[in-house]
Amino acid sequence: MGVRVLIEPDVVAAMGGPIEARAKVAGIKPGRFKCVVCKRYGRLGDEPASLVVRIFGADVGADMRFMNFAHPQCSGSRVERYGELPQGDDAGVQAIGWMEPPDREPRAVVLVAPIVRVVGSTPTRDASARFIAQLHEAGYTPVVDMASPLPAMARLVAYGTPAALVVREPNGSDFYDGPPVGGPQWAEVAAAQGRIRVLFATGLRLDNPDRDPHADLFTAIGRGQVVGAVARYVAGPPRSRAPWRSGRRRRRGGRRR
Repeated sequence: MGVRVLIEPDVVAAMGGPIEARAKVAGIKPGRFKCVVCKRYGRLGDEPASLVVRIFGADVGADMRFMNFAHPQCSGSRVERYGELPQGDDAGVQAIGWMEPPDREPRAVVLVAPIVRVVGSTPTRDASARFIAQLHEAGYTPVVDMASPLPAMARLVAYGTPAALVVREPNGSDFYDGPPVGGPQWAEVAAAQGRIRVLFATGLRLDNPDRDPHADLFTAIGRGQVVGAVARYVAGPPRSRAPWRSGRRRRRGGRRR
């Protein structure tokens, strides 16, 4: 079954014109997508999807253009412009998990890989390099090999339940919010140690059954496309975000003497 994509003329123009747009759309494969509006998953091939092109970095000259999708009932096809590259839920991510040998702690590892669909004339490798550079500037450490320890990052927390895994960044955004990884033993070890190793990599397609994700990871490490940090692990769902309040909390009974 083919993929049915809803696309508007301004989106076609943002993709470089009818010829390039047609070629890009023809390359879209059936599979799961995350709606950029409601954040719920849909499935290309089983239902139509609105094509949303997001243009990032327009204020620095060389912009990056990414294809995203939305449920037709949530949004029509459109072009969105931003000043920075996407992170968190806006990036579209996949993840896998595995266990490292006992002499490497923390043993539980999760590899998070953004799904980058670049449109226009910007090379995918340039977008990937910029993405990793932003994470490095945010405090993540370049990974040179799997044996090297990674520092812990304050307020980087992963929440695990039997139904989901959430990796929440220090700024409060969820870089990954999806199915659990690694199986029951992974979750048990992560809960026992209270920490996991979080790796972020670009240039990987974890949903491709013809690829070896670990071999691709080592290739990405050699290209400088992987950063990481140690996160605190909590067995349970994340706390709901409390509304922000301004002002100081006043003491009862007047000023303190």
